[in-house]
Amino acid sequence: MGGRSDVGSLPLVSCIMPTYGRPVFALQAVRYFLRQDYPARELIILDDGPEGLSARLPEDDRIRYVRLPRLKIGGKRNTGCTLARGTIIAQWDDDDWYGPHRLSVQVAPLLAGNADITGIRGTVVFDLERWQAWTCTPRLHRLMYRHDVHGGTLVFFRRLWEQQARYPNRSLAEDAHFLSRLVRAGARLTRIEDDGLFVYIRHGGNTWSFRSGRFLDPRGWRIMAGVPVPAEDRPFYAALAASAAEASARRTERRAMGAGPRLFRQAISRMLAAETDRG
Repeated sequence: MGGRSDVGSLPLVSCIMPTYGRPVFALQAVRYFLRQDYPARELIILDDGPEGLSARLPEDDRIRYVRLPRLKIGGKRNTGCTLARGTIIAQWDDDDWYGPHRLSVQVAPLLAGNADITGIRGTVVFDLERWQAWTCTPRLHRLMYRHDVHGGTLVFFRRLWEQQARYPNRSLAEDAHFLSRLVRAGARLTRIEDDGLFVYIRHGGNTWSFRSGRFLDPRGWRIMAGVPVPAEDRPFYAALAASAAEASARRTERRAMGAGPRLFRQAISRMLAAETDRG
């Protein structure tokens, strides 16, 4: 393709999606890719999980599925960039929510010649286990996210990856380190204000572990009213939240059952000690 699509003169955007062991999230992320209104796009899925997804994917020439040996996330991102046909790369994480205009909005500054990279600022965080959405103050956002954009939302010219920086071979903050390398090398970053483009989903299995509402500075967190995803997607997340609640209840029950014999033994020991003292 040479980086050009057959949809007019728009450059092809290659969306890179590493995944491991969470097929329910990954298949939903594929649906968000299919909804995008930017027509010239492809999705490359890099999967090193125990169960393959190929039999469950829709038949679509724009989707390529690649099985890999176990790799760090940075390694999977680099592999995806190697396989990409597009001149523009978009990170496409497997567990977040993306609005249908995300690619169009983030690609526009690149096509206008005003940026080499774009990322989303003003991140909405949705904690599924607590069914609570959060935003944060600008100060806290700058503290949490390198260069004041969510690392998982990067869209950039592929030539930057080819000529200036690669993702480090790690599975935490590899995108933030990659972004910093590009900015230090002179790449122009444009921050896109979030307006229905992206929701950062917190579900207990995220690579980056923190507690919403408390992390870094509790005073900088703001509770949002309502659910930050559209009505058509809420049943999906509600089912995940219910499943997480059931799993949490089972863990609590197991802990309580395990604590029963221990507490009984402790009570007997105290009674025996009391008898000894009286004797």
